[in-house]
Parts: sequence; C-alpha cells; structure tokens
Amino acid sequence: MRAVRAAPLPVRRAVYERWRTGEALEWYRTKSAWNQRRARQRRRLGLQQRGRDRDEHGVALPELREDLVPPRLATAQPLVDPDLMAQVPDPVEERPDALPVLPGVGAEELQHPSSPSIIGFGLGRSGILSGNVCSGGASTAGAERGDMFLPRVMRPLPAAAWPTNPNVQRLAEVPFSVVRGPQGSYVAEWLAAAIEGWARWQGCVWLRARATQPPALASALASACLYRWTDPGGREPRPEVAPSAELAAAMRLSPPGAVVVLEVEGRVTAGLARLLASVRRLACDRGVSLIVVTQRRLPTLVLRGSDCVVPAGDLRDPGMVSDGVSSLPGRYHDRLLRLAGRRSAVLHDVLDAARAWPCDAVVDALEASRRSRSVTDRLTANLLDLCSPGQRAALEVCVATGYWHPQLATHEVEASELRPWVVPLECRWGWLRPIWARSLDRHLTGRAAGRHGSARVPVVAAPERRQPRRGILEARLLGAFELRVDGVPIARWTGQRGTSVLRLLLSRRRHACARDELLAEFWPEVAPATARNRLQVAVSGVRRVLQEATNLHVVEYADGEYRINPELLVEVDVERFEAALSTAGGAERAGDLEGALAAYQEAVGLYRGDFASDAPYEQWALLPRESLRIAYLDALDRASRIQLRLGRLDDGIASGLRMLAVDPCREDAHRLLMRCYASQGRIYQALRQYDFCCRMLQATLETGPASQTTELYLEIRAGAAPSPP
Repeated sequence: MRAVRAAPLPVRRAVYERWRTGEALEWYRTKSAWNQRRARQRRRLGLQQRGRDRDEHGVALPELREDLVPPRLATAQPLVDPDLMAQVPDPVEERPDALPVLPGVGAEELQHPSSPSIIGFGLGRSGILSGNVCSGGASTAGAERGDMFLPRVMRPLPAAAWPTNPNVQRLAEVPFSVVRGPQGSYVAEWLAAAIEGWARWQGCVWLRARATQPPALASALASACLYRWTDPGGREPRPEVAPSAELAAAMRLSPPGAVVVLEVEGRVTAGLARLLASVRRLACDRGVSLIVVTQRRLPTLVLRGSDCVVPAGDLRDPGMVSDGVSSLPGRYHDRLLRLAGRRSAVLHDVLDAARAWPCDAVVDALEASRRSRSVTDRLTANLLDLCSPGQRAALEVCVATGYWHPQLATHEVEASELRPWVVPLECRWGWLRPIWARSLDRHLTGRAAGRHGSARVPVVAAPERRQPRRGILEARLLGAFELRVDGVPIARWTGQRGTSVLRLLLSRRRHACARDELLAEFWPEVAPATARNRLQVAVSGVRRVLQEATNLHVVEYADGEYRINPELLVEVDVERFEAALSTAGGAERAGDLEGALAAYQEAVGLYRGDFASDAPYEQWALLPRESLRIAYLDALDRASRIQLRLGRLDDGIASGLRMLAVDPCREDAHRLLMRCYASQGRIYQALRQYDFCCRMLQATLETGPASQTTELYLEIRAGAAPSPP
C-alpha cells in the first residue's frame, strides 16, 4: 500500500492511533477523496500548495498570501474529519469579536473598512493587520484581487549622497546581481540613492517579499511591476493565468532602463533560484536590471546564475557617514564604528538617532554597550523614555504589522518622527527595520506589562543612569569651519577675525596661544594698544555667540595666553585624522594589513577638504594646510598599495583617482592605475593612462615622465605582467 503525503504532526499522530485500533483501514481506502478535501481546505485557509498553481480541474488558482485570510473563513465549516482537524492548531481566530484592536483602528473598521484611504484590511495568521492602503484613496492593481499588501512595494526615500564604490556601479551594468551580507549589513536607503544616482529611479520597482515559494513570489512580483509601470486610471482586471505567464506579461511593460529590486526576507530555496533564472532571461530581453537582496545564505545555484555578487557593506562609502561626526562626539563616533563592525544599518541608524534625538541618550547607550546588539537594545530603552504617547502608539503598530502610516492611528505621527526604528518610504509609509524589531518589542511589551499589572513579561529594574556629560566641544578644521557645543551647531558668527582666532587656538596642541603671538599674527603693523583692543573685541564677539549654546566660558585668558577652557572635552577632526594615520602606520609595521587599511580609510573619510579652506589667504594656515594635504595623499597612496596587494583592484583604482584629483602630476598614482588596469586585462585603459600622464606633465611642468613610468608602459605594451611597485 502506498503511503500518503506527509501531514502535520498532530494529524499523523491521530492516523497512527486509528491504525493501531483498526479504524484506519477504511480511511486509507478513501485516500483520494481525503486528498481532495484537504486541498480545498488548504485553499480555504489561504495556504497555497507548494509547486501548484492550478486545482484538480485545471483552473488557475488566485494568488494566495501567507498574511491574508479571506473574510469568508470566519463562517466556513471544516471539510475534513473533525476529529483529525481538532488536533491541528487553527491559524486564525475565527470569532469576529476577538479581533485585536490596534491603536486608532477599531474592530468595525477592520471588518468593514469605510475610510477611502484604508482598503481591504484583513488579519493574518498571527493576528497581524494587513491589506491595501493608498494615500490618495484610489485602489491599486492589487486591490482588484485583494492580495497585494501595498507597503511591500513602497520604495525607501534615497539617502542624501549615493555610494561611489566601483562595485556598486556594476549593479547597473549587469542584468542580474545579488547584494548579500550578514544581518544588519544592508541599508535600503543607500541602494535607493545609488539607483537615483544612475538616473533610473523613475522606473524602479521595489518588492519586499516574505513568501519564497515560486508561484506566490512570481505573482507578487508581477503585481509590483504592474503597480509601478502602469497608469492607475487605466488598469484593467488581471486575467487568471499562471504566475509565470503573468510575470512575463508584466515584464514586457517595463520602461527603458528599469530596475527591479527584490528583497527576500525568507530562506532562498532551489525553486526560487530557478524562478530568478527565468526572470533573468526576461530582464536580458527587456534591458532590465534585477537586483536581489538577501541577508541569508544563498545556494550555489543562485551564485552561479548571477552576473555580479556585491557585499552589502560596499553600499557604504566613508563620505556617506562622515556627516555623523558633527552630531556625535569624535571618540564616541570611533566607538560606534568598532561596535557596528560590518552591520552598516546599526551605524546608519545610530547616527540618525544622534541627529534627531538628544546626543546624551546616544552617548549613554554607547558607553554602556559592548557589542552591536546591546547598542540597539540600550538605545531603544533610552529613546522610549523621550517618546510621546503618539510615538509609542505608532511603534506598537509597527511591531505588530512591520509598517506604519499616519492613518493607522488617531495621532498624526510621520515616519520620519520614528527614527531610528522606522525607515521612511514613499506616500508617508514607514518600514520597521528588522534589526530593531526584537529590542523594540521587548521594551514596549515590558512597558505594557508594567502599566496593566500583567506578569507575562518580567520587567527588570533599569540601573540608575548617570548624569549626561556636558561641555563637549566638536570642531571641524578640515574644509569649512564648523563648531558644535554640546551637540548644538554654531551657525552664525559676528566677525571673520574672531573665527580665525578660535580656529588658531583649536589647531594648537594644548589649544592655547600667547597673546603676543596672536597680535603678531593678525595685527603685525598695528600699534600694540590698538592691536590688543582689536583682539579683545574679536574674542568678546566669539564669547557672545557661544553663550547662546552653553553657559561655560569657551575662550579664557590666563597667564598671558588665550586658551580653550580645559573643563571642556575638545574633539578636533585634525587630531583624529593624525591619530588614524598613526594607528595605520603601527598596524602596517606589525603586518596587520586589514587593520592598516581600515585606519587609512578612516583617515581619508575625515579629510573633507583642505585645512581652513574657507580662509585661503591667512598666512598662518599655509604650512598646516600643505602638510595635511601631503599626509592625505600619503594615506591614499599607502591604502592603494595595500589594496593592490590584497587584490582589491577596484578599490585601488578609486584611491588612485582620488590622488589625481588632488595632484594630477603624481606619477606614482598614474603607475598604480596602470598596474590595476593591466591586472584587470584592460590594456587599452593602462596605455591611455600613460598618455594622460605624459600630457599632464608636459602641460603643467613642461617635462616628461620618469624612467620607471616609461618602463612600466613598455612592459604592458609588450604583453608582459607588470612588475610589482
């Protein structure tokens, strides 16, 4: 006798009991009828059978979602043996009066949505709110079937700056690419910024897919493409066809240069790999770039079928997170870099929290943390104390649904007000980033238990928090002058001379300078009494501006010299730049190439421009400006050599181009680019680089290239492997 398909464990136990008592023989004889009833019951529950997209009569099945149950389920009667099904846990609550009521959304509104902006809501297997929500009141293509959860196709708002890593550019050049990394390493805003930088944002389709079964995923991807590529007013009811044919028809509507981003939340199976291979063929025919994002392990079939695999960490560029230095004290920024590691999302969100919330709460969380997971947990605990009741209610909805919209509650809270937990999307939607879900759920549940007296979740008393640190002075001298006192930026200065005096004090080792030296530097041809009066006026103007941010005296006069108040914690980017170079040199001498490369890249990210670039004619700044520029070029040179030794040719090319942007006559940078191009097989590019070097030297210095450069050119032209530097 042939065995039946494996049933759930409670069902198998019940079958075994019947077999042991002799009652299962008749039931096995009617196996075919049981299978048919079981298939109808699975469709009624909203669970699609694996690998099937048609029923026993050959009729195409509608797209079924894991998180949406048809309303008729509440009154449906079971179609299988009640004794067997009594042991199977019911995936939904069948009683309408037991529907969970979320803040601002009543049970009546869930069952009979009358709002023009909330359409077709239902409850998933976990009691999670789901459905179609439109900001303008018009239904979408998915509303015709009632099976498209609209927030999943909402695109994240692009970041202010897009990544410049050459690996990211390869995503736009191939039809099928994969972005992968560990949990917390992917930042959707950076990928959106890269697509916007390619001028392909208009036709970009975005889908966060929870189900990974090929039929369901194909139908969901087709719905997302139709939503983005068709006119809302001209959409017609979609015919009932196989999901693969539906996806092929949707891909034929793609505009030129379209991009499809598929974020896979579940496990990537072999069936999904075959589906992606078929989508790749469609993408090649239509000139579409398919980008699959996952933070899980990928099967070999997917890796072999992709044209490009990019680590999620490559989406991060040192310049994209340098703005966080101005909102977080320098040493705490370094600590955050060490704690975050490869989890770029933690770094990005904590820096956003430092800009949106009081800096003391972020500093306190960093001081008490020892790893990246504890950073998210402690920061959530600190920031929830500062949230308003409307923000806490919105976060409770986010934990339950994974998404947020201001119309889901009575409080009008925008997604941007829920940073760092929620990522702002289009149409005022927000998406709860998964790395914050566990800590947010734990702390919100603990608060609810404390309010209602429930002992379901124990609440541990938080230790006594230390008083926030005061008197933190942060200065940027590389590039335009910027100053923050206790996290408050100084945006207005009364005079240029006072700013120059303050910049000079901050650039000194002890942040102090003798009064006579200041007089000789800024007023050399003025009478001593007049010069002292002008110095006092300049310092008084600086003090008046700084008093608006702090009660402490920032600039003091003692023992014949002006100095920065020693009670202040001073963070200067020049000192951090020099410390990073020192750390890199020590690591390189010790043979730690990875550590040295990370320190060099940190130093390069701190160099936002020449020293005192907004005061180019001050004589005292000429020498430090030139020395820091040379140190910056040396850091790029050392980093490029390490990258060449490690085989990271694209990173070496980027470093060489940065060197030439500052000094186009550096022959070592030209030779580096020639070696990288030759190692990649781009011989023509290496020869063109030599020609560019010759023309630049002739036009600037009226001389020719060095013998080393010419010998390298001849080796590459002869087809020989380039000699090591």
